[in-house]
Amino acid sequence: MTDLPKELQPEQAIHPYRQSLGRRRHDLTTPALILDLNLLRKNIATMAEWTQSHAKVRPHTKIHKCVEIARLQVAAGALGVTTATVWEAVVMARAGLDNILIANEVVGEEKLMRLAAIAHETTLLIAVDSLAGAEGLSRAAMAAGSRVGVLLDIDVGLRRGGVRTQPEACALATALARLPGIVFRGVMGY
Repeated sequence: MTDLPKELQPEQAIHPYRQSLGRRRHDLTTPALILDLNLLRKNIATMAEWTQSHAKVRPHTKIHKCVEIARLQVAAGALGVTTATVWEAVVMARAGLDNILIANEVVGEEKLMRLAAIAHETTLLIAVDSLAGAEGLSRAAMAAGSRVGVLLDIDVGLRRGGVRTQPEACALATALARLPGIVFRGVMGY
C-alpha cells in the first residue's frame, strides 16, 4: 500500500476521526456519516432479497464512500461496486473488493496508468464514450501488461456524457472490440 498517496492510506484516513467514535450526534464535526447498523443491515438484506429475482446490482459507493459498507453489500449478493473516481476505485480495490465499475470517463495519463496497474488486483470496468479515451486506456493497459474491461457509455437523454447516436455507438463499439489491452464488455447509460 505504500504506492497510495498518504491521505488514501487506510490508517491515515481513519485516525483523525477515531476520537469522534461514540460521541453524541450534536458533538460531531460535520460532515459525518452516522449509521444505525441494524437498520443498515436490514436495508442491505431487503435490497439483496428483492434483487435476487429482478436484477444484479452494483451499488454506487459515492453514497457512503465506505469500504466496510461496500463489503456488506457484496456479501449480501451485489456483484461488485461502482465508483465515480479513479481514487475511489483504488481504495476499494486495495481493500480487497473485486468487480469495480468506474461509471465515468477517465482522462489523463496518470489516472489511466493507475487503473491499468490495479487491473492486476481486481476486475475493472470503465465507461468510455470516445475513441480517444479508449485509446489512452488501451495504451496504459498495454504498458502495464493488464486488461481492462470497458462499457460503451450511451447518452440516455440527460446530456451528461455518452455517445448520442446509434451510428456513433456502433462505430465506437467496433473500435473498442479491436483495441489491445481492453475488453469490450457491453453498454451502459446514466
